Amino acid sequence: MVDAMVLVCVSLAKANAKELVRAARLARKHGADLVELRLDRLEKCTADDISWLRKQIDFVPAIATLRPKAEGGWYRGSEPARLALLGHAIECAFEHVDMELCIGQRKLGRLRALAASRGVGTIVSHHDLARTPSTALIARKLESSARAGDLGKAAFSARSLRDSVRIIEAARITRKTAPGAVAIGMGAGGSLTRTLGPFLGATLVYAGLDEKSITAGGQPDISGLRRMWAVAGGIGRVSGSTGLFGILGHPLGHSLSPLVHNTAFRLLGMDAAYLPFDADGAALAPTLESLRAAGLRGANVTIPHKTAVIPLLDGIDAQAGRIGAVNTIVCRGGKLWGRNTDVAGFVGALRSAGVELDGARALVVGAGGAARAAVVGLLENGASVTVINRTRRRALALAGQLGDDKISVAAHRDMGEAAERSDIVVNCTPAGMKGFSGPCPVPPGSLGRNAAVMDMVYNPVRTRLLAQAEKRGARTISGMEMFIRQAGAAFRLWTGRPFPEKAVRRALLHSRFSTNQH
Repeated sequence: MVDAMVLVCVSLAKANAKELVRAARLARKHGADLVELRLDRLEKCTADDISWLRKQIDFVPAIATLRPKAEGGWYRGSEPARLALLGHAIECAFEHVDMELCIGQRKLGRLRALAASRGVGTIVSHHDLARTPSTALIARKLESSARAGDLGKAAFSARSLRDSVRIIEAARITRKTAPGAVAIGMGAGGSLTRTLGPFLGATLVYAGLDEKSITAGGQPDISGLRRMWAVAGGIGRVSGSTGLFGILGHPLGHSLSPLVHNTAFRLLGMDAAYLPFDADGAALAPTLESLRAAGLRGANVTIPHKTAVIPLLDGIDAQAGRIGAVNTIVCRGGKLWGRNTDVAGFVGALRSAGVELDGARALVVGAGGAARAAVVGLLENGASVTVINRTRRRALALAGQLGDDKISVAAHRDMGEAAERSDIVVNCTPAGMKGFSGPCPVPPGSLGRNAAVMDMVYNPVRTRLLAQAEKRGARTISGMEMFIRQAGAAFRLWTGRPFPEKAVRRALLHSRFSTNQH
């Protein structure tokens, strides 16, 4: 059960039975593998309603759930009446019936025996609406739920990403003792538990029919869930054995990394998936902890976390240390090691375009992690470098940290003059990236015919800077060339496998994301 492909369950809560049937048809149309019928949400749930629903909903597997108020449900009748209705749902042969751990061992045993006689699966669940307890207590609840039914489920009120870390850790340590169990963080702080659950062996991922029909805090709607998983080739191919890879940054709407690596995994027939993990500064540490707990095998790091991530890792290599930035995380034996493949990607892109580096005069615009990699790559290959950044102190800090007499800093107002006397001009800022507004990072009139102009922005492929440089007759190098090469280097570090560069390039160039947009 641990390695079964994960199924999408759409939870449906409607006021009357006919609405439930209509919602179930829509859920199936949108790709639900099964539906959860929240019978407790019906204005009045009777045995006749349950019988009628069983006859009407024969087009999709269904879970019958009659949740009491104490467990976060809407049922207001007596407990004996509720248990009788659950028994009737079993008699009607729904595919699954959800029962609460709090019912008690004896009553659960009777219902489970009845379910076994009718071929009905039992899901035993626990809900803590007040808190996320310790990892050990979460694990005990998961194990108790799994022992009491065919599938265990435990959900906790997650008020922060730190709560998600404990839930994910508990799911990891109970993979063998509670196979297939579903561990959920309810609330915005628990969204990662739903994303990472399949990689921990969860059998189900719960979703709402749409954004207005969510039945639990932090629950995605099925369309959003499908969009999120589309980059991994579809949720149906993810299981507890699937290797987890991803990218950390903020924002990530522009990122083509999921397309690149999932294309490579698919072409090589690897059981692996690469997902975007959008995390702002405050969310970086707990998100990385969650990924570590979920068995992360490798990750990329992008704006604005290439430097901030370093203290969160177990170590970095010498080149990443010199650059002061990490763009690749490699997991070995539960340890996270920082590497930097930007230098190799950057230098490889310039050389493939025939750009001579030794003795060249280069202008680097920006002072972040990408700029650091560019400066190191240029210096290591014999070029002299001028750095310009809107915040001059950041440029001075970069130059001071590298401590090389071939690096200098110029004022932002002198950008045009610096560009005119440079053989190589490199934009290392987000200016020109899809989703980022702003002027061209370098005055177009300052770009010389003999210059080589490279934009590290790769989405779109032909940025405003490159378009202007082409008009001036300059040689241009797209950030896509660097992007593909640094991605290939990261892929080889993670997997030890050859990177299918030609096929990935074709996928990128045919992607709707890489069209010429300004």
